[in-house]
Amino acid sequence: MRRKKEPHENKRRGLSLKPLIIGMSACVVLLGGVLLWAVLGSVRLEPESGHGLGIVDAVNTMGLQKKTQELAAKPSAASSESQTLTANETDAEEITDQEAGDQKAEQTLEEESTKALAYQQINEATMANSKSGVADVTQLTDVSADDVRLWIEAYTYGNWPYLEGEPVTKEAQDEILARRNIEGISDSITLKYGVITQNAAVRAFPTWKKASTSLDAHSFDYFQESMLMTGEAVVTVHQTADGIWSFVQAQNYRGWVETDKIASCTLDELKKWQDTKRAVVTDARLTLAGTNVTLRMGTALPAKEESEGILMVSIPQKDDKGQLMITNVETAQDGIHFGYLDMTQENILDQAKKLVGMAYGWGDSNGDMDCSSTMNAIYRCFGIVLPRNTSSMAQTGTQIVSLEGMTQEEKLEKIQSMNPGTLLVMKNHVVMYIGQENGEDLILHNFTTCMADDGVSTKEVYQCQITQLNLVTAAGTQYLDAYATAICFPED
Repeated sequence: MRRKKEPHENKRRGLSLKPLIIGMSACVVLLGGVLLWAVLGSVRLEPESGHGLGIVDAVNTMGLQKKTQELAAKPSAASSESQTLTANETDAEEITDQEAGDQKAEQTLEEESTKALAYQQINEATMANSKSGVADVTQLTDVSADDVRLWIEAYTYGNWPYLEGEPVTKEAQDEILARRNIEGISDSITLKYGVITQNAAVRAFPTWKKASTSLDAHSFDYFQESMLMTGEAVVTVHQTADGIWSFVQAQNYRGWVETDKIASCTLDELKKWQDTKRAVVTDARLTLAGTNVTLRMGTALPAKEESEGILMVSIPQKDDKGQLMITNVETAQDGIHFGYLDMTQENILDQAKKLVGMAYGWGDSNGDMDCSSTMNAIYRCFGIVLPRNTSSMAQTGTQIVSLEGMTQEEKLEKIQSMNPGTLLVMKNHVVMYIGQENGEDLILHNFTTCMADDGVSTKEVYQCQITQLNLVTAAGTQYLDAYATAICFPED
């Protein structure tokens, strides 16, 4: 059996071992001293020739090098203050320049926003007038069968004795009217939204046959109504039985358009297409590199600025299912401008004069322009959408001045008080007042004929020209007698 330890047993044993421990410690200290002496005695404290530094010098030198490096890395207090001051001044200048740039950018955005709002208000006022014929197709979400029937039948076969150069027959008329597929209008109209993929003729009837009043070379095709430009939004409300023609509502016109020139899309896709910032064509005609699409003045397409002077423009196309497909084309800002132009007198006149010499085309026949589409093209460069026809021009949502009941002298004085760019409307014609040159009041317009200088014969023109304000029509009417309304626009 193990013996139980007494409480003080270990203590007593520790006291008995103390002399031994002290003796051993002394031996260890003595041995350590001997070893230290031996090591120090074997170390050389001076450098040997050609072998660098001894330990002490090496340690001191490393310390000096380290201190020198620290001093080199750490400039003096005066130098530090000077550099800090210079850096702060530079930073302050950079911040000031940046702030100035930011303020300028904000100011530019604010100015652009203010201008856009002013133009938008004009367009909204125009659209609010039911007589203007201008509409936002993205807001067209419900159309009745009666509305569609009324729109289609608003085009009646007029007193046009010739069809395709031959005397018209009742059978030929009935065939054209039957093409409208009136009986196919369903009780519930399904709206189909889309985008025009290339300039598309708008026809009174779904046919390419030409209706005319004579066999003259300049005889108009009275089935030709207008032209929709590439990128325009439309909504289809009806189609011919074979689907080749679609009756559409566009921004400022209704009529028949070839279906294959419309890329279908959803309403949300159309809104996105419409809401994207646009580039506007400012040349009379423009064909983008790498495409066969010819754009004319006023065409506005979604775009973004890739770099200074370079744009990426979105071109609408159709996929194999007829759906909207977008192709992006890179182009220099030459004949096309990112964003709408500022509406200044200089810009308005510059755009107007680019169209001088352009051929006249009734209802934009052959891709040319008539009097009212010429004015539309000019003002679309500034984001303004005008009614398509002269008869509706006075319904534009801006300042309208009546010239009715005035004498020629009163009209002239009134017109001279107006800004260049003002539109002057008469029955079946519209011109732009462009101011005076050499004391003579001038207008720009796209027209067909006027009275010749002999005062008897007719002068054929058929193009856009700058003429005197008081031109005389081929029928002998002076323009000052005919002007009925002035359409004035605000300027930036």
